Amino acid sequence: MSSTEKMYALEDAADRCEETSNIEKFEGVISRQELLRQARLWGGCSEDPIGGNWKEINIKTGESMSENNNYETFFEGESVILIEKVVSNEDCSTIKEAAKAIASKQTRLRLEAGMMDEGIVRIPTLSSAERASSSNTPCVEPFESDIDANLNEIMARVCAVLDSEHKSLIDNLFGPVCSLHSLFQSNRLAFSSREPAVNFYTSGAFRPHKDGQKLTVLIPLSSADEFEGGGTAFWSSDSRGHRVEGPSLELIPDCGTVILFVGHVTHAGLAVEGGERAVFVASFSPKI
Repeated sequence: MSSTEKMYALEDAADRCEETSNIEKFEGVISRQELLRQARLWGGCSEDPIGGNWKEINIKTGESMSENNNYETFFEGESVILIEKVVSNEDCSTIKEAAKAIASKQTRLRLEAGMMDEGIVRIPTLSSAERASSSNTPCVEPFESDIDANLNEIMARVCAVLDSEHKSLIDNLFGPVCSLHSLFQSNRLAFSSREPAVNFYTSGAFRPHKDGQKLTVLIPLSSADEFEGGGTAFWSSDSRGHRVEGPSLELIPDCGTVILFVGHVTHAGLAVEGGERAVFVASFSPKI
């Protein structure tokens, strides 16, 4: 389905919304306002469609794999998927600058309190900060409402792309659901602690780990020429482990590219050796 066709389908769904608790919703889940917003989003992509170009990369060999859409290697944790042009350069720059302001303030506060600069700050969205507060998990101040809305729109956009272009992947990971987009919009996704968030690197690294969720979405918000070092590292399942050997694959995609992988993949954020790097991160599973 083309971007224009998606726009028309969303507008058609908006026309068929029924009023529920004084809010017009489609099938009782998605509001008419949200459907029209998504329609405008896809309508603006007709000349340069988002999410159209993608590739699957084998973690062990670093080679691109054929796009046969059975995702078997991906589900086994032996590959990652890259989807290009999901976030515009303008959105990347806006979010990155907002993250930099918060990270700079946090670093200054740490230094004034006699603590070390860790070289990486995780900045949560408003919803992830609220969840962290309810579980007494410390986190830095969240984004302002305008940036938060932008991040939520990007997350919704990723979900829409996956529903449209990678439906069998979503069905396998999340079961027979209406759509990943509907799960996100109706707050039926369980995110990892303090996520969705933006990690802002100046010198630090994110240690090797497994997210343990159904799916992880990473989106670099910085161009490769804005920092030295850095990138995301991956270990194949048959490696001797990150304490013994280096990563099998290191990626520094263009800003705005979505990186997807499953929860049992060992990965890490490599240390930035110069400049600044910002990355959007969200790992999640369906709520039970």
